[in-house]
Amino acid sequence: KKIWLDAYEQVSFGSGNKYPKVNEEITKMVSNKGTLIFNYVGHGGENSMAHERVVTRDEIVNWDNYDKLSFYITASCEIAKIDNLIIETPGELMLMDENGGAIGMVATTRAVYIGLNTRLNSSLVNDNLLKKVNGQKPAIGEAYRIMRNLSASEGTNQRCFILLGDPAMRLLDYQYDVVTTAINGTEIGLFSDTLKALSLVTIEGEIRGKDGQVVTDFMGEAYPTFYDKKSKYKTLGQDPSSKVIEFEEQNRIIYKGKVSVTNGKFSFKFVVPKDIAYNVAKGKLSYYAKDGTRDAGGTEYNYPIGGTSDSLMVDNQFDELELFIDDESWVFGGTTSGKPLLLAHLKDSNGINTIGSGIGREMEAIIDAGTEGQQSVILNDYFKAQLNSYTEGTIEYPLENMSAGRHTLKLIVWDVYNNSAEAYTEFVIGENEDISLNNVLNYPNPFNNYTEFHFDHNKSGQNITVKLNILSVAGNVVKSITQEITNAPAHSSEITWDGRDDFGDRLARGVYLYNLEVRAEDGTTSSKTEKLYIVN
Repeated sequence: KKIWLDAYEQVSFGSGNKYPKVNEEITKMVSNKGTLIFNYVGHGGENSMAHERVVTRDEIVNWDNYDKLSFYITASCEIAKIDNLIIETPGELMLMDENGGAIGMVATTRAVYIGLNTRLNSSLVNDNLLKKVNGQKPAIGEAYRIMRNLSASEGTNQRCFILLGDPAMRLLDYQYDVVTTAINGTEIGLFSDTLKALSLVTIEGEIRGKDGQVVTDFMGEAYPTFYDKKSKYKTLGQDPSSKVIEFEEQNRIIYKGKVSVTNGKFSFKFVVPKDIAYNVAKGKLSYYAKDGTRDAGGTEYNYPIGGTSDSLMVDNQFDELELFIDDESWVFGGTTSGKPLLLAHLKDSNGINTIGSGIGREMEAIIDAGTEGQQSVILNDYFKAQLNSYTEGTIEYPLENMSAGRHTLKLIVWDVYNNSAEAYTEFVIGENEDISLNNVLNYPNPFNNYTEFHFDHNKSGQNITVKLNILSVAGNVVKSITQEITNAPAHSSEITWDGRDDFGDRLARGVYLYNLEVRAEDGTTSSKTEKLYIVN
């Protein structure tokens, strides 16, 4: 993914002009999606990247990509001025942060020059770091050595670049190739048709070794992603000296799936969305596959896409949409943590539209609509298809920087026939991160010999301890229940009671009190007292 700063809206702040959407996009790529290489060319310094501060020190320390660390290349001034003993530079923060950041980097210790930087950057990335020799990528130390010795005339500028990281490390590369073998039953070498909007496409493929043979013991999963043809964009020319530049990106996803690989072979189906660009040009099919210990990959650009299918089905509605916070036990208006998880289940017989069109047909979450804090988030990149299905999937998106109090959330999604569906919920974020209780009740109530105790809490996914005391109206404890709930859902209904006391005797009919207390992993507790009624 290429991020052109001037293609995003520039916003004026008291401290200067900024690109807020660029900051959001970078954080999304680093923390949520992950990227193998983070490559930046432009102005920089000891506190941030670019005059508009598109990557700041505060943002770096809040990255949480500990499980998907990136390699950083910053052809920019003083990003890693390691001999400054007063402050930690962005490069140092990326490397030293325990929760995320970088696995390594090539960065600068002094002021450098943009023209020379661009040549060095191109040499490092295209000619060395990603160029395979004898079937494998070079060690990053070797790629750095070649770049440093590129030209004697540029020596001073080159000497400002340093390598921070293990020089023997190689960037991640796949062992095997994923290739397409047939489309709609036609061998790939004979396939010449155009993939049209609203047509059903069946693709077959296989995992091959470097010898071109099928890896028959490969048993795992493949992740195909089919992109529409390239789209044209323009920068906005928002600075006095900026020129409007046209550029292309192939970023509109027609289908993103997850399929089983058996004995090195797989197949999958999908319906081409109505929202494709209708001119005919070549799409891109990208593959990744894994079987636990090995992986494979591949990219193909051979398949024309455009136009509309000659045979269309009648489809006038989106089938199913469910919206939750944190997990499927969610109850409307419940309590959650300061970083709630948006979770949605989607199902449609013809497939889910992930392509987006720029005219309102995106997977969109609207938070706190109608208030000053209203936010809109595009969720297309966060959709995950169910295994071996193009008709079902989930959206998972972490909601960040949420204030304490009640919030509203509306989700809008579309199917490939451009039918929409909406879901709505509300949630409460506590004033602090201590565990809190909400919606405490027992059901049925009144009851005879069975009731369940329900409650919401803001520590979803943690192990919690629940203590329940049943008391007479005089305050005497007649029954005590203590239960550990592992990986507790946001809404719990696991504690039940049969109406008997600690000695196994059935209690008399009447009104009783109960006190429910929960303890979180961090030691914080919360409790509430309610009434229940026994009828015999």
